[in-house]
Amino acid sequence: VLPLTVITQVALLETSSSRLLSESGAGGEPNVGEAIKNLIYDFGTHVCPHVVLGGWWSVRAKFKSIEKQRFIDVDKATTEAIQNAASDSMGVAAEGQYKGVKVSASYESSKASANGNSKTQGEKDTTQGADKDSSMEIEQKWKGGASGTSPELWRKSLDSSLSSNWKTISRKLEMCEGIWIFVEDEDLKQRLCEEWIGMYLKSLGLHARKMAPNVEQQACANTRGMRDLIAW
Repeated sequence: VLPLTVITQVALLETSSSRLLSESGAGGEPNVGEAIKNLIYDFGTHVCPHVVLGGWWSVRAKFKSIEKQRFIDVDKATTEAIQNAASDSMGVAAEGQYKGVKVSASYESSKASANGNSKTQGEKDTTQGADKDSSMEIEQKWKGGASGTSPELWRKSLDSSLSSNWKTISRKLEMCEGIWIFVEDEDLKQRLCEEWIGMYLKSLGLHARKMAPNVEQQACANTRGMRDLIAW
């Protein structure tokens, strides 16, 4: 993971709830809630001046059996399956340049090609195997770097000279600023914050009614309050 700091300057959003009223609604009926959702869709909910750029590669094994198995046996089987998936079964089929990395013909796989077209960044690959009593599913996901290569080549594809392969892998929400702090209209500022709180709690499977009123008020009042909500 290669940490970098990105500085972003944002001008004030010159809008207001009254302007949204005049620009939204169907058949002459204003719909501020829908306009706020559109605003969030277009601009997001936060400005994150500090992000982590790089890549990650995740390999997971799911083991299922109709009979009881010893934990040590399952652990051994899944560990071996993950190791095989991350080494022997991955690679490229021919020499050439793959996402800026020189590839040797010594790596072989039917799941990738030297031109990089078989897998794109962020995609996943799932391999299944089964016998009479159990089954194993291996799932691999990539974000950033050259997917479909060996671990060694994947790491090389994240070198500083190949920064075009980097992706944003962490935005550190607790260090972000809500877009409502750039809005001068107090009513619109509150509505934007409340919309984000509802979306955030829903993503966690929580309900806003279970939250203390002062937590929501502080979250909308300042960045420290927003961080307290995240910690809550």
